Formats: sequence, structure tokens, C-alpha cells
Amino acid sequence: MTENKINLTLRKIAQCKRTKYTLEALLSSYHLNLDLVRFILLKTDPTFNLEAKKIKVIVKELQKEAAVNSALKSVINKQSIKSLKVWLGKMDVFFKTLKMQPTKNTHLLLTESEKICAILLLSTKKLFVKKVS
Repeated sequence: MTENKINLTLRKIAQCKRTKYTLEALLSSYHLNLDLVRFILLKTDPTFNLEAKKIKVIVKELQKEAAVNSALKSVINKQSIKSLKVWLGKMDVFFKTLKMQPTKNTHLLLTESEKICAILLLSTKKLFVKKVS
């Protein structure tokens, strides 16, 4: 994960929003958030194994690790992880209803995804600053 990849994805999301493709913007935002969570976890604990783990399990382990790992605690706080868990629950419900019928709450979820993305981007910026210093 590099800053260029993050910026490219953010531009793609903004372009999708401008052209009224909210579902595509939501999916891109969702995947960016998942990549950022994985990146934060791997940068703070390189020995952590993410192979074949679902995102809910990764977030639960992120929450456990944040209580123990001081480097992770300085990057992301408990409240941010709690809001991340709530957002993941809403996204799960969204994907389950998307299988059955078209959804109507994509704008609300996109707004919430962007808030989560902003939180994760702040945490990622802290890691990039630590790497440079």
C-alpha cells in the first residue's frame, strides 16, 4: 500500500460520485477501507498473519492487538475501531440485502464509508510519518 495507490483510489471514488455511480463508489470505498485496515495491522505488527482470514476476524484481532500493542495504540484509538466494527456490520447487512433486492441506502453508507476512510487515512498518515522520521 502506497500513498499513490490510496490517492488513485480516492480519485476513482470521487469520479464515481460525480457521475452518480454510488454503488461503485461504495464498493471502492469498502475495498480501500479493508486495505487500509490490513496495512495498519501489518505495519504495526509485521509478524501478524492475515492469510485466509475474513475481515470481521481481522478487525476483532485488531481490537485485541490495540489493547496490547503500544505502537498500534498510538496509531488508532479504541473508539475508531468500535466505529469500524459498526460500519462493517452495516456493510454486511447491505451486501445481504443486495443479493435479494436493490438497496436504497447507498448514499448513507457511502457517507459513513467516507468517514471511516478518513479515520483510517489519518492512522495511515501517522504510519507514513513514522516511517520517514
